[in-house]
Amino acid sequence: MWKEHRKAKKKKSRVRLFTPYTQRASEMFISHELSEEMHPMETLGANIAPLTARAHFLIRRLSQTISLLEIYPRLSVLRIGHSLRVNRSHLLHYKNPVTGAESRDAILSALLRRDSIFIYQQDFAKLVENPHSFDAFICALTGYLKFKGQCDERPKDFPKSEGWIEIPASDSKI
Repeated sequence: MWKEHRKAKKKKSRVRLFTPYTQRASEMFISHELSEEMHPMETLGANIAPLTARAHFLIRRLSQTISLLEIYPRLSVLRIGHSLRVNRSHLLHYKNPVTGAESRDAILSALLRRDSIFIYQQDFAKLVENPHSFDAFICALTGYLKFKGQCDERPKDFPKSEGWIEIPASDSKI
């Protein structure tokens, strides 16, 4: 993490110092190495700590029976939407309380135009209406892309002991 911090500091003089007890290597990678300007919430930050604790609880019980993927929906939306040529403002504001439904509609409509997915009309309406359902759909789509080999590979110098977040490839064929 120190190596990544020093590298980021060379590119940009005002880089926040990382906190190893709340951040992970995957979050630093997303913040500093990807072309998208993304800053994921810290894993043990005040609002997300209970969710992280629940995830660790579930991982201990499920990892022996199934393989698990970690996905950052906001980054997946950016990558998938970019490959679909969806307007960037829709991709950035898909969770906005006022304009989010319009953005989710635009993203789903682009997927349907490509014949990439099939969604019943009532399910389409639910995905447009509910941002949590939309995130779940994006996670499932990212899992499918991982299965098809269309996600970024874990970097070779990435620590083996750290968890990896699945990121759709910027040139994924959706």
